[in-house]
Amino acid sequence: VTAAADVPEVVKAGAGYGKLGWTEAPVAADNGGISEFNGTGDDPVDPDPGNGEDPGDNPGGNPGGEQEGGNHVHVFYYDSSNSAVNLTDGKPGNYFTATAKTDLSSDYNQAFNPWSIGGYTSSKGVKMNSTGAVTFTTSATLNSSVRFYFIRRKSGDTSARIQIFAEGGEPTVFDTPYDSLGDSGELQLTKGAKYTIKQDNKEQALLLVIVNETE
Repeated sequence: VTAAADVPEVVKAGAGYGKLGWTEAPVAADNGGISEFNGTGDDPVDPDPGNGEDPGDNPGGNPGGEQEGGNHVHVFYYDSSNSAVNLTDGKPGNYFTATAKTDLSSDYNQAFNPWSIGGYTSSKGVKMNSTGAVTFTTSATLNSSVRFYFIRRKSGDTSARIQIFAEGGEPTVFDTPYDSLGDSGELQLTKGAKYTIKQDNKEQALLLVIVNETE
């Protein structure tokens, strides 16, 4: 047994490339396809570090690592069974955060129950009242754009408006229609910014949000 006081010197003497005296590994080893490494230059790189750098490690994109490369689509709405549908490239994700939902059949006297937009259908929406909101954070590296759809609750609330803004930025505001679907159109977003969609005036419902990411 090595005396405790001698351990630092023993470790230093045996540490480093070539110190152990073997020219080959004493047992068979799987080197991940690396056939030779002479101890100089950069270390070999693990092709799948499993730390959020690989797109498969974090299907939601944000937070906790983001999608790499290519094109990605994030979708949010409440389905007719009251469940939040939060998709990234068609798979469950965590890109969006939302507050209370509203049932269009009881709260909205319009022909939007159910609504159907771009292949998505539901009888629910996100309640855009004084506290209702949907938030998301854009990729720091990819280009992002958003498009969302909305309606107002009451025909008499002609001043109803909805807004989207980046944290610390100026809002983009839309009048909210009653007898037709409100459509933001495609909006280009700032990289690496937290965005909020919420009421500007009067209650309304946010039906569907789609964020596209491109290189």
